[in-house]
Amino acid sequence: MPLLKTIRTASLEGKDWRCTIYGLLLSYRCTPHSTTGIAPSELLFHHKPRMKISHVSSKVDGHLIDNLASANNMHSKTNAKNYVDRKNHAQYSDINVGNYVLVQQDKTGKLSINFDHRP
Repeated sequence: MPLLKTIRTASLEGKDWRCTIYGLLLSYRCTPHSTTGIAPSELLFHHKPRMKISHVSSKVDGHLIDNLASANNMHSKTNAKNYVDRKNHAQYSDINVGNYVLVQQDKTGKLSINFDHRP
């Protein structure tokens, strides 16, 4: 946990841990998120925050940032779903509403059957 590590490091260095948390939060809010590809502060305020390290900032429309973050988020979710489906060998089912299916029932004893005999 970065928060706990920051507090421990501050206490070992003899600094006030409350002040060091602000630096951690600033770094977290300015770092692009892995899913959206855009920093949380940029999504919230629609501009890049001022940091100690200088960077080239460009004025971007708020709707463009939101659309880009949404597209990146959808792309990330699709990739994750495809990965899990491949890993679990998922297949589409051909069962439709109205089809008769067997319903699995709990085992009550050694001689009980696995499925209910009624459709």
